[in-house]
Formats: sequence, C-alpha cells, structure tokens
Amino acid sequence: LVRIHGSVVERFDVVDGLPARGVRKILIDNPGYIWVATDDGIAMFHDGIFSTYTTREGLSSNMTYGILEDSKGGLWVGTRGGGLNWIIPKEVRKFNESNGLPSNLIGGLHEDSMGNIWICTAEGLVKWDGKKMTVYNEKHGLPSRIVGAVYEDSRKTIWAGTMGGQILMLKDGRFTNLFEKPRAAPPNSMIRQIYETRSGMLWAATSEGLLKLKRGGYDLYTKKEGLSGDSVLS
Repeated sequence: LVRIHGSVVERFDVVDGLPARGVRKILIDNPGYIWVATDDGIAMFHDGIFSTYTTREGLSSNMTYGILEDSKGGLWVGTRGGGLNWIIPKEVRKFNESNGLPSNLIGGLHEDSMGNIWICTAEGLVKWDGKKMTVYNEKHGLPSRIVGAVYEDSRKTIWAGTMGGQILMLKDGRFTNLFEKPRAAPPNSMIRQIYETRSGMLWAATSEGLLKLKRGGYDLYTKKEGLSGDSVLS
C-alpha cells in the first residue's frame, strides 16, 4: 500500500500491520478512515495504525475482494469463496449460497440512488433491496454469468460489465448492449470497474486495457497508447 502526500511517498507493508501484500480494494469511509481489502482480511488505517478484521472477528473468509460503505454507514465486504459480509453495529450478517446468493465468489459492489446494493458474482448480478435478492443472469440479457463490475451513472442507469468484455445497460428489467460493435473490449477480457467522470464520460477498467466508452463503440488504451500495463484494476 502506498500513500502519496505532496512530494512524500509512504509505503506500508506487512511489517507495518497490513494483513497481506495483495491489496484488492481501497475505501475511504464517511468519517475519513481508510479501509483496505486484502488476501488475508480487511484493515482500517487511522493515525498510522492498521486495525485488522478477519475470520477471528466474524468475517466469512479472509480472501476479501470488494468493499463498500452504504448510505447508512454499514460496511459490505465481498470475498472469494465465503460470500458477502454486512458489518453493522455489534453484528456481522452473512449472505451466501444458502440464503439467496447464486455464488460465494463476490466481485464488485455498488449502492444505487434508491439504496439497493448491487453484488457482482460468478453466477450473475444480484440486487439486494433490504428484504430480498433479485438475481440477473442470461435470462435477463447478460451474456455471461461472471459479472465483474456494476455502476449507476448520473442518469440513474445501471451498467454491468462481464467476462468476455461485455458492458451492458439495464432497461425495463433486461440488460442490453449499448454499442454497435459486438464487444466493448477484447473477447477474453474481464470488466473490473466502471466509472463516470464529472463530464459524464464512462470509463471501464479491464484485464486487457482501459476503455473510454461511447455510443459508437469505445477507445481502447493499452501499453501501445502509453499505459504502464494492459491489466487495469481501477
């Protein structure tokens, strides 16, 4: 983990209290604490100290991947094999294949403007409305059940990115491909994150480069265009 402040570069490793060197996601919560999802649990960084949370503190798995703070202050932690954890005061609530999730392999997480939590899994995209889970898969237009990214843009449109480089928008209960081209990325790529800039431009991080999305297709940025590598995480 690296923190850059002005011209000062600080590096944090396992010897400094980081649970593992494999960092998957970073979150700054509403009070300003930094949360890090790693291959050996999550950690909260505050005042130069890491506080770790693992299976000993109630997580379903230490292989954490996605992390999200919802609008009510709850912390959601997705894992690779242990399902989803919802950390609320004095309780860790667990979601897995036994109580509604189609898969225990969790990818990206997102809260939309209505307070719904969207969960990317290896067996479809899930919407949790606080009471029930709705699973979206090929029956709803997804070309692959492996979903890596989900995002709501400023127009309140839900976007999903899947294995195979597909990026789709949700309309009338079904996902459709916005683009004229059959794919929005190289065919073997995985969509890892979708983000909208202040100007309204959508970008997607993929395993094969960075995409700038537009109705006619996309612009793909790779090492050829100056990136340090083709695999983009966020």
